Amino acid sequence: MKAFSSKSKLLPLLLLVLLIAGVVITFGLIHNTLQNTGGSLPAIGYVLLFLPAIISIGLYAILNNLQVKSAKLEAEIAELKAAFALLQQVKNQEQANATNQEETVDYDKLLSRLIPTLPTDNLEKFGEALLSNIARNYEIVQAVLYTRDGDTNLFTFKAGYAYFSESEPVTYSEGETLSGQVAKNRQILNLDQVPENYITILSGLGKGSPKHLLIAPIVSPDNNSIGVFELAAFKPFDTMQVELFDRLGRKLGELLWSSRPETYLKHSAWT
Repeated sequence: MKAFSSKSKLLPLLLLVLLIAGVVITFGLIHNTLQNTGGSLPAIGYVLLFLPAIISIGLYAILNNLQVKSAKLEAEIAELKAAFALLQQVKNQEQANATNQEETVDYDKLLSRLIPTLPTDNLEKFGEALLSNIARNYEIVQAVLYTRDGDTNLFTFKAGYAYFSESEPVTYSEGETLSGQVAKNRQILNLDQVPENYITILSGLGKGSPKHLLIAPIVSPDNNSIGVFELAAFKPFDTMQVELFDRLGRKLGELLWSSRPETYLKHSAWT
């Protein structure tokens, strides 16, 4: 029965044959009848007799053309479905790989490589060693560390890596500038399109402007921002790095809090 389905190419042809056969049989019967009775069929009668056959041929051509276009459209839809299925499969595989990578990352081990063993009594030296470790492991081209001053409640510059500025480092309060907003929200910020000349890198090879900036808060155990560090790079920060630096901010918050409680406890009501 498949040969006579609605999509079969034989169906239009069969209908055409049946119509022509019907016309021929009808013509034969009329012709024989007229001969037996002695009559004749006028010219217009022949035209009307064969008109259904002509119309049938036209309809057959139209129907056949529609079937060809329908088959072509179905093939294109099938190709699109296959392409979409392949794209979805690739996307699912990438998500699975990212999940597996995140599950297998030993963040504690990575943090131990970044946090220096120096005491935090001298935040300048501690910060420089910290930023140097980060830059060496993750291709950071510039980095700065700010901590909250216990007396003024302002975030002040403590250390830098490849830092360049024609003026003194700015100070800011919570909510001011991008870094101050990060401190206020206590959420890491990952920027992929840093404005031109927002960050300037100087080296023996010349001057450059990184396009990727990550700003992370240093959060104390009581969930207050006691510092901020900024990292600039020419390459984008991936998901694993963002998670690592977010954890680093909280780990540093625990470290600074435990080593300098007299500085931060008096401002434990920061929000």
